[in-house]
Amino acid sequence: MREQIVKFIIVGVINTGVGFLSYILLLKFTTLHYLFALVLAHIIGVLNSYLLNSNWTFQAGSHNFKTIVKFCATYAITLLFNLALLPIFVRYISGNKVFSQLLVIIITTVISFISQKYWAFHKKKKRSNIE
Repeated sequence: MREQIVKFIIVGVINTGVGFLSYILLLKFTTLHYLFALVLAHIIGVLNSYLLNSNWTFQAGSHNFKTIVKFCATYAITLLFNLALLPIFVRYISGNKVFSQLLVIIITTVISFISQKYWAFHKKKKRSNIE
């Protein structure tokens, strides 16, 4: 599991770069509104994350609609946690919005890893018919 955690963190760093670079390129080479560019960059980042995590981190093997929906749901869940926790951290733990987000990222990363490992990319063990 330690190897998966390291891979998950590496994918997160790569994914952040891909998303940010996509955002910059969309702003530079298109006439898109910056918020629409952000949404497209986020979608590119999610697709990148899905491919890297399914193939490398968790070695899921198969790509099916159910797995993709579960994966996207993990992103939605972590976003909801982020939206819920950030104002609480800003108000009660640190008035600094950036520092608060860094703390929340730690929590949402753990939630994301557990959701992906044990739900989105969970491999069912084959049962033996030996009696």
